Amino acid sequence: MSGVLPPSNPPAGLSPLHRDVCGKRASKAVIAMRVQELAQWISQGASRATLIRRALEEWGVGPDTYDQLHKQATAVIRQRLDIERPDYLAEKLAHAEYVFEQACADRCWPAAVGALSLMGKWVGAGFAPKRHI
Repeated sequence: MSGVLPPSNPPAGLSPLHRDVCGKRASKAVIAMRVQELAQWISQGASRATLIRRALEEWGVGPDTYDQLHKQATAVIRQRLDIERPDYLAEKLAHAEYVFEQACADRCWPAAVGALSLMGKWVGAGFAPKRHI
C-alpha cells in the first residue's frame, strides 16, 4: 500500500482518518483503511443511514464519497466470503450430518428432519419437508 499514513495523534475528537486531519484528498492508504473499517461496520449490520452518518462524523465525507467507499467495502466482504465459504460450508454440513445421525439413533424425528432440511438448503437442493402440526 503506497501513500502517506494519517497522523497517529489527531486533534481531540477527530478520527485519524477524518478529512480535516488527512487533508482535502485522502491518500490511497487512508482510503484503504476507511474501506476496511466500513466493511467491519457493514458486517455488524448497521443501516445505510447509520453508516452514512458515521462516515460523516468520523471521516467528514458526504453521501457520494460514502457510496464509493461502500462499493469497495462490499467487494472486500464478497472476496472474504468467497474464499472461506467452501470450507465453512463443508464444516457445517458435516456437523448437520452428525446431528441427523444422532437424532435418528435417538428417534428424535423433529431434530432429524430439521438437520436434513438445513443440509438441503445449504447445498441448494430445494428440499424443505412439510411440517404436520
